[in-house]
Amino acid sequence: MQPRWLTGDFVAKEPMSGGNYNRRGMVVGVNRSNPTNNHLSDVYPFVYYVFFHDGKFEGPLFQSQLHDA
Repeated sequence: MQPRWLTGDFVAKEPMSGGNYNRRGMVVGVNRSNPTNNHLSDVYPFVYYVFFHDGKFEGPLFQSQLHDA
């Protein structure tokens, strides 16, 4: 299985309000998620680290938290 986004891809975080994707950024890292009792790590085997246009770095984020920019 391949990750949905790779390093350098542009993504947007979940809609802030009214369906607008105000938090756009670039994927700076992709890793396999650690298998735990957490259901999300079973459904989404990769986590993403994103540098957003507002200068903030976030991660690890699951695929369900990001969208195509």
